[in-house]
Amino acid sequence: MTQQTFLVFHNQVEPSFLIFTFLVSGIYALSFLVDREIAIMNIFTGITVIR
Repeated sequence: MTQQTFLVFHNQVEPSFLIFTFLVSGIYALSFLVDREIAIMNIFTGITVIR
């Protein structure tokens, strides 16, 4: 794997990792009924970043 290929791969992985973190934290908060508004905002932000 060359340096350039790695950079392209890394650039594609990073945003999806952020989306994953948003969705997981949102679902986690929902399942424990911590704060629904924050959970919904996290899920919404994750979905928005996908587009």
